[in-house]
Amino acid sequence: MKRMVNIATLMTLALLVSCNTEKISKIKFIHALEGESLSGEMKINGQELNLSGSAEESFEVKPMYPRKLKLKLDYNHGPELNKLSATEINMEFEVRNYDSEEGSVDLRKAGTVKLQGDKLKLTNCTNTVDFKVNGDELVVDMSKFKSLASCKVVGKYNNYNRIGEEGRLHNGFGRNFFKFATDSQFGKDAAYEIVNNFSRYIYQDGEMAEYLKTMISKIAKSSDMPDVEPKVFFINAPIENAFALPGGYVFVFRGLIDSLETEAELAGVLGHEWAHVTERHGTESVTRNLKSIATKFVGAGFVWANFGILGGAATYYVYDKLEDIPLMGFSRIQELEADKLGVQYAYKAGYSPYGLGKYFSSVPDYDETFFQAITSSHPKSSTRVEKIEELIFNYIPYDSSLVVTSTEYEKAKESIDELQAMPPYVVRQLMVSMGALVESSIKKSVRKKLKLDHKLEER
Repeated sequence: MKRMVNIATLMTLALLVSCNTEKISKIKFIHALEGESLSGEMKINGQELNLSGSAEESFEVKPMYPRKLKLKLDYNHGPELNKLSATEINMEFEVRNYDSEEGSVDLRKAGTVKLQGDKLKLTNCTNTVDFKVNGDELVVDMSKFKSLASCKVVGKYNNYNRIGEEGRLHNGFGRNFFKFATDSQFGKDAAYEIVNNFSRYIYQDGEMAEYLKTMISKIAKSSDMPDVEPKVFFINAPIENAFALPGGYVFVFRGLIDSLETEAELAGVLGHEWAHVTERHGTESVTRNLKSIATKFVGAGFVWANFGILGGAATYYVYDKLEDIPLMGFSRIQELEADKLGVQYAYKAGYSPYGLGKYFSSVPDYDETFFQAITSSHPKSSTRVEKIEELIFNYIPYDSSLVVTSTEYEKAKESIDELQAMPPYVVRQLMVSMGALVESSIKKSVRKKLKLDHKLEER
């Protein structure tokens, strides 16, 4: 008797659920990407539908009440990167209920994303799919999907594989001992040393300097620290380089400008340098090296906390040993992180994201020993190009309107021919002393801060 009551209850519930439904006999699939960017198959109640990648496709199906729907899509975009494997997007939906009068659908969702066979943990694209019912037609709408950056991250942690997500993507060194105000002071002190020694060949005004200010300001406004104002210096030296000091002090050499073909390449390089600022890689590196010194005295357990708990003897030990170890220098992890964010910043500022990869493709790989491979701070150029292309391919929608180059850029390049060339002996002096000036200044600033914060007395 009890079993019959349960069956009757279930039948009543089923009748209530289906009272505003009619069988589905049409399926429409929609997306908003250009070209054949999403292709694959849709399976609904066991019926398979092949998706060609067109922006809108309709299918006639056997009349049914939809229960289970699966999407298995290959995602491709960007004509410049067709050589890369497609990304595989899998999504499953269990239809709990739908109302043909209101057009609503109640779902349970699950999904995965795979890049070249490797599952991107914590990422799925189910949030980019909307379902609507129009009479006997079920509409599967993926218009929200612009790139993989549209796909939500689930769980507690940010996904290391994502680009376009603001905030720290990866930090392998734990807590930074310093506040950003300290970054600014360290950078200001080091910039003063450089300008003081080579002021005759360093420009903060003039056509190229003003052009660089405009570009870096756009990049900074598009970054994770939009309120930080860049301080830009153009050095008229034939050295193919640019670097950023903590706090937003950016130096760009003429040799780099001369070596670049397009404005997008420069935007990519400067986006990379600005990422060192926003991710605070400078003081992060100082922190890492201070930990290395302190660990020798007190052991790793105490080093992770504030220096204040180390006690007078340990703090004096760190203070005294500063000269024995380099404090600056970025790691491979930091360089790759700056590449990732640099591409994002350039793209958000309106420049083609392909510029940084194009620049590194012109930098040759060098043969290196096993020891050099595991100790070198910079990844191989070919590795960087591969990772940059992979990120763009999967996370940044192709947009032909983004800036590749401009007449303003070409005019700024031409203007530097009028500047007084740096004599060869000054170039050699600059190449030898620049790194040492920065390192010496940072050590002086660290010693000053330790002394002030911990009330150290000279011994």
